[in-house]
Amino acid sequence: KQWYQRRVRGVNKMKKSSNTNNESTKKRKGKEIEPTTKTPRTTTPPPPLVHLPLSERFAIVLEWLKKNGVIWEQSVIELTCSDDKGIHILAAKDLNLDEIVCTIPKKIILSKKNCGIASIIEEENIGGGLALTLSVMYEMQKGKESMWYGYLASLPEFEPLPMFWNPEEFEYLKGTELSIGSSPITQDKEYMKSDYETLILPLLKSHPSIITQPTPTSLSSSSSSKKIRATDSPHFCFERFCQVSSLVSSRAFRVDDFHEDCMVPFADLFNHLSGAENVHMESDDDVCGLCGCAIGECDHEIEIEDDEEEHETTKEKKERKNKGKENESLDKENERRELLDMVIVKTAKKAEEVFNTYGELGNATLLTKYGFTHPDNPFDTINIDVEVIENVCGNIIGQKLAREKIEFCLQFKKVFGGEDRYYEFGRDAFAEDFMLYLIYAVVVVDNNEFKKWKKGGKKAVSKKIISAALSSVNTEMIMENSIVSKVIVKSAQERLKLYPSSLEEDRTELEELASKLKSDISDTTLRRRYFSCLLRIGEKEIIQKIMQNYTDVG
Repeated sequence: KQWYQRRVRGVNKMKKSSNTNNESTKKRKGKEIEPTTKTPRTTTPPPPLVHLPLSERFAIVLEWLKKNGVIWEQSVIELTCSDDKGIHILAAKDLNLDEIVCTIPKKIILSKKNCGIASIIEEENIGGGLALTLSVMYEMQKGKESMWYGYLASLPEFEPLPMFWNPEEFEYLKGTELSIGSSPITQDKEYMKSDYETLILPLLKSHPSIITQPTPTSLSSSSSSKKIRATDSPHFCFERFCQVSSLVSSRAFRVDDFHEDCMVPFADLFNHLSGAENVHMESDDDVCGLCGCAIGECDHEIEIEDDEEEHETTKEKKERKNKGKENESLDKENERRELLDMVIVKTAKKAEEVFNTYGELGNATLLTKYGFTHPDNPFDTINIDVEVIENVCGNIIGQKLAREKIEFCLQFKKVFGGEDRYYEFGRDAFAEDFMLYLIYAVVVVDNNEFKKWKKGGKKAVSKKIISAALSSVNTEMIMENSIVSKVIVKSAQERLKLYPSSLEEDRTELEELASKLKSDISDTTLRRRYFSCLLRIGEKEIIQKIMQNYTDVG
């Protein structure tokens, strides 16, 4: 399981730039390590990763980036910082399409392949976000002795994800997709605790050399060579694991098959904007996953997949590449392969902020994974549970019959969907076809016809009977049925009842919060209320539009 990238109900795939980090955490292979349920002794919370104000952290990372070969022109982009946006990037001039605004050497990325415990991670076959989290925790422990000190010093203590909110703050989310049913936020903490106790603690017990500092220290402290028990180190306690996991979750890029999930200095300074980003990170990811060399320049025979060639061995690719390199400079190509470019994909005017994107993500996902939301998010979604539809249909045909029909229909996922027992609505607020066919089957198809469906006996036979029965009905016809429209409107009304406030009240509250934040942007509680309010408004706007769409149709 990939605990740091839990699925919020109905979210789209998550990605950052054009390098999507959507792989599940790899299962550990090799020798089995006995799990332990013993948790580390932490009489006090772990210390902040850095005891420095934002302005000083900004100065440190700026110097570190320049020292480590990151190239950008101050006449093109400007790095700056503020309390409301943190460290961010502005256009110093009008930026044009395909313009490279920054070049980052691959040698300075932080990954499981180049951290100080790379050999242990490889030995234990740990991959994905878990491997990167361990890598970052270890390098943070080293403080100034880590080559990434200047970069790590620029990171916040943790991302302000809802999993770190107190119970009173969590009430701001009541009624939203983050509070319905089994909360993904609560699940995250449970999954993380399980991973920590069954994977991290046993690993530290098997490799005590990972831990070098027994006392709470900041990044500015010097490290000790003394080896101590895992249960004594605040650098590897559960609280620290959660904190670093939130940083990895919100900042990791997938660079190539060799490094996999990475922390990429500078690239993570661009803030997110849904559907209107200015930059993407580009690189030559055509490398061997075993050694990092260019495909065809090592002896590892790996079958690879390509958009144009379905299957090709490294030997075949080497021969193909060699034929096309007669007029190319091999040295220059190899040099470019070791670089990452931040490239303009949408123009920006001088003084405008330059944005990246984490993907086509609604506010529920942004808040869960990154700790913020933004107004008028085009990727917001709302979901209506099957149980809600069942109750509404039950008021028309009887609860027992409605439950019987729905449970029967949901066996046929390719016709009625509902695998997760809810149906998703986007900003257009129209029901997906699966939901339309389900409601039609429950409240429009008469009981005699339904009995024929059930008499099919075998599932394959029933599927043919259902498909034949519905072949003469398309979604446009279903939408025009007043009973189906009534069920959708009533289901949306029932979903709306889960919120403790109205859309008008939320809009008024948002204006008040925005006004208060202008005078005190650093107020954590105000910011969390503001982000939660934006989430509620986005969801309620979709529900309101659902009722409008299907009231008009009916």
